[in-house]
Amino acid sequence: MRLHTLLPLALLGIGFAQGPIGPDRPADFGRPPGPPPQRGIQALQQYLGLTDDQIQQIEKARVAGRDTERGLAERLRAKDAELRALLESGTADAGVVGKMALEVDALRSQMKQLADAAHQNVLGILSSEQAPKLQTLEEAAKLRPEIEGAAGLGLLIQAPPPPGPPPAGPPR
Repeated sequence: MRLHTLLPLALLGIGFAQGPIGPDRPADFGRPPGPPPQRGIQALQQYLGLTDDQIQQIEKARVAGRDTERGLAERLRAKDAELRALLESGTADAGVVGKMALEVDALRSQMKQLADAAHQNVLGILSSEQAPKLQTLEEAAKLRPEIEGAAGLGLLIQAPPPPGPPPAGPPR
């Protein structure tokens, strides 16, 4: 009996620890909405040696992945809201809560699988010469917090911004 009561609550805790998908946490796991900055694309295109055709293929794959994720994200938000309302009602049956928590967790797993599949589709567009260069960028991206900290302490001299109009959006 205790296991039947504790298991749904443990699963619920796991689900809530992951947090909701909403305006502060995009459904597409870290990809910012909208088109990426043009200046960055040009630099990436030069670094990786991407063709214009590859850029178009990547953009199409990115949009298709985002559209696919959008429908699942709406279902996840609705199920998450339903679960929260059930919990806030104070009369929730542990079995119903546990079942719903499992459904939310399954939807989150599907979201991750979709994101991984979309990522693999995009990686498939790269040539065998471009893939190792991208891996170098991924390794460098892991150092972003350290780079920002070193720059903040004046240990790194940041290059001046490139010429042209400033990027749209709030300053970082």
